Parts: sequence; structure tokens; C-alpha cells
Amino acid sequence: MEPVRRILHGHEEAAVSKLVRALEEQNQDLEHYARCYLRYVASSIEQHVRQSSANALGPYRERVRSLAFNIARNRQLQGALCRREIGAPELCAMSAAELAPDEERARRQLAAREQMRRATRNEWADAPRTRRHPCPRCGSSEDVAYEHVHGARDNRKAETWGGGSANEHSESAIRFGCQSCGCDWTAETSQLL
Repeated sequence: MEPVRRILHGHEEAAVSKLVRALEEQNQDLEHYARCYLRYVASSIEQHVRQSSANALGPYRERVRSLAFNIARNRQLQGALCRREIGAPELCAMSAAELAPDEERARRQLAAREQMRRATRNEWADAPRTRRHPCPRCGSSEDVAYEHVHGARDNRKAETWGGGSANEHSESAIRFGCQSCGCDWTAETSQLL
């Protein structure tokens, strides 16, 4: 027996026991399965983990620990393994996100959306609101922000190049942004009066 294989051999029984405990933990259908059947399921999982970890002790132990933790927490996964709806190869191919219970996945997705929302700057956050100009896309007038846009670029350009006042020739406009649907539009102030 090669040295690495000998080292793993001592850990196989501990891994199978850990996986059996995970399959038994709070298993509502436990009375339908004999302990020897659960040991068979756990042994097939352990064997596949051992083969897929290429006889390396670190990844082997880490993967067994991760699978046992997730099997114990995920009742649907636990039941699917006991009913043999999911085999060891499919289980070992699952990512940590796929192994998590549905509630945990929903919580993680919500947290990721909230983090993205916080990380994304809302250009309309400090803009004043109006109800007088409804959104052309969704018709909402509840949360429409606006800002005045008039010749600001032209002013800087005129100042730099020595031209006259840009405000003499440029018409001012108002840019609107609907916070409900994300639509934004611009209207000339002369059209709004």
C-alpha cells in the first residue's frame, strides 16, 4: 500500500461516520432507512470524494467536512440522497451554493442584491423630487427626480475660449429620472411652461 493511500485509509472510517451522522441528523424519514443503508450511502459518497480528491489528504478532509455540514443542514438534499435521487458523483460536483438549503440561498441572494445596491451610486439620490411630470414609460409620478441642465458645459467652454456668455444662446432644460422604472428623459423648459 502506498504511503498516501495508507494515510487516507485511516481517515476513511471517520469520514464515513461523519457522513452517516449528517444523514441521520434531524432526518424526518429516518425510520424508513436502516443504519446499514445510510452507511452504504455514506460509503459511496466517501469513495467518490476520495477518488475525486486524487488521494490528497487536505482536499479530501475539507470536502468531506463541507459535505457533512451541508447534508446535515439541507433537508431536501438529505432526503434526495437517502432516496437515491442524487448520487455521489452529482453530490460531489455541487458547489457550496448548490449544497445550501433554499432558505440560505435566498438569504445569500438578498444579501448580494443589497450589497450591490449599496455599492452602486444612485445619481438621483440627492436630486429634488416632483409629482408634476409623470414618467413617459410607466406613468408613475410618485418618485420622479429632476435636475436642471443648461449650458454648463457651454459656459466652461465659452470661458476658456473667450467667447460670449453661453447662456445667451443656449436654452435651459430639465432632466428627469423615474426611480420606479429607471427611465430618464429631458425636456426643454419652454415646453414645460
